[in-house]
Amino acid sequence: MNKKINIFFYSITKEEIFSCLEYFFSTSSKVCEEAPKSLYKKDNIDEFRNTLFRDDFLKCFEDFNLDKKISENDLENAVNSLSIPV
Repeated sequence: MNKKINIFFYSITKEEIFSCLEYFFSTSSKVCEEAPKSLYKKDNIDEFRNTLFRDDFLKCFEDFNLDKKISENDLENAVNSLSIPV
């Protein structure tokens, strides 16, 4: 499992990072329906995406240095537009 997680986060693109941020922090149910299928397997856990896995994703964001894959300005825009608590 750890190997798959490593592969996922080392190969994630800028666009996929934004999709993940939107998936975990958006309050819109439409986001879940429109998120790329490559990012997650849709199942009944999706209704809890914004409470159960936010911290896990942010921990991985830090651990895998995903901030190096996107510009500071793009990250700031995502934080502001999604009202991500800092």
